[in-house]
Amino acid sequence: LNSSLNVTYLDMDSDGMTTIMEYYNNTHPRFSDIDQDNLTDPEELSLGTDPWNNDTDGDRLADDLELYYGTSPNNNDTDGDLLDDYWEIENNFNATNADMDFDGLFDGSEVNLGTDPKNNDTDSDGLTDGLDRKSVV
Repeated sequence: LNSSLNVTYLDMDSDGMTTIMEYYNNTHPRFSDIDQDNLTDPEELSLGTDPWNNDTDGDRLADDLELYYGTSPNNNDTDGDLLDDYWEIENNFNATNADMDFDGLFDGSEVNLGTDPKNNDTDSDGLTDGLDRKSVV
């Protein structure tokens, strides 16, 4: 290696970031995907995810899988229904829709109440679960 070569301007891992950029962004100049989540470090930085952690939001879904499912790698409950994204995906729920059956109750509330988040009238009484709940209160 030519000693007059300035390595701060090299892109050793071919991820589009020079060594000095890697230093300032706390990434590694020799590895383009430090956490091995199939997102390059520059992609992680643009998404606001942690290049050193393959599950930035801690919901047991790797950041790249979050993008695949359309959920947020920065929020463990993308739709805000009190069920984490991993649980919803594992149980065939829509992790981007807080009220899958449109009955006025969040899916997490339905799970806690024992009603079916995929059926807007769990007890088949002609009233949606949301209306049933209001009549009980």
